[in-house]
Amino acid sequence: LRVTENAATANGWRIQGTSAVAQQLGVDVVCVAASPSTDVKDAFDGVLGYVQFAGGRLGADTGQATTTLTCPNAEPGRVALSGGYSDATGEVVVSRPEAFGWVLSLRAAAGGEANGQVTCALGSNNADIAVAAGGVGWITAVSADVKVDPGKVGSGLAACPEGSHLVGGGYELEDGTLAAVATAPTDGGWEARAVNRGTAPGIVRARAVCAV
Repeated sequence: LRVTENAATANGWRIQGTSAVAQQLGVDVVCVAASPSTDVKDAFDGVLGYVQFAGGRLGADTGQATTTLTCPNAEPGRVALSGGYSDATGEVVVSRPEAFGWVLSLRAAAGGEANGQVTCALGSNNADIAVAAGGVGWITAVSADVKVDPGKVGSGLAACPEGSHLVGGGYELEDGTLAAVATAPTDGGWEARAVNRGTAPGIVRARAVCAV
């Protein structure tokens, strides 16, 4: 099974894949309240402020290529909530939040490409990879690494700090023989699961975006 699309739509999330045999795909979505106005930062309790989308194209001739999709007008006060990809003709080995955007990395043996996407929220400035966003409070990102032995499936869980709530997440594979089999929200954080098809251990990294 190769996932070709894993990205937000106007009102939800869509995942698609290709396989030589019948397999099943599952999808989970995290939803937040958002303001329709570009001027709103702190108007209502629980409102994130204006949510925007940005996109880009990633191509890999051979080997691996990486890009960061930056939030529109990237500056302190804008933060990536989620990201994804579509029309992938290679294997996406990194899809995770960065300070003001989303990192995608595509691996292809003989050329590949993918459309990338990032969803961003507008708020007021508050330290490092964080933003004060209306009544929600600051948003931050946390990570968790797990070693995956050859022939095994490993699962990493990035748990949100106590008192915060998950709003998005992603994954990163640190070895060329790992393949992602799941990346999804779970109770209290974000889970990333991968299978190791090689002969040496690899690392799967889960990354969660959390809000107070």
